[in-house]
Amino acid sequence: MGLAWLVPYEAKAQAYRTALGIRAGTELGLTLQQRVIEKATIEGIVTTNRYRWQAQGLFEYHRPVLGKRINVYLGVGPHFGNEKGYGDYWGITPVAGVEITLMKFVISYDYKPSFNINGGSTYLFHDSGLSVRMVLIRQKRKTPIKDFFGKMKRNKD
Repeated sequence: MGLAWLVPYEAKAQAYRTALGIRAGTELGLTLQQRVIEKATIEGIVTTNRYRWQAQGLFEYHRPVLGKRINVYLGVGPHFGNEKGYGDYWGITPVAGVEITLMKFVISYDYKPSFNINGGSTYLFHDSGLSVRMVLIRQKRKTPIKDFFGKMKRNKD
């Protein structure tokens, strides 16, 4: 068993709601990540190099490791793009990674191979990269004592 199972199941998996930043690795690009439900985000990534550009929309499930600021995640989503000399292509992209939230930044490293279903110069394109995102909207913190007294106060009315 890994360390991820030491954390209570109810723990929040992200310390942010929305984060925007850059991605550097096999290609350069922009990344926007939005928490949509408990422990899940949607990430939009647009990358480019001299020969191609690609856009991806990934649904990612996050699992906290030693608290909500360090996560591992798995996901999948569609991609489409255009490659010089080969035209348009599209397919599916799985992703696996790890992220840490430090102050107002989310730093992550992932591996996300792209499987082309139609078009492109190859069926499989390997991609890995480091993303640095700035937290635009933080996850609200719940204070149990405040909630406890708030509920008691409402019950007296």
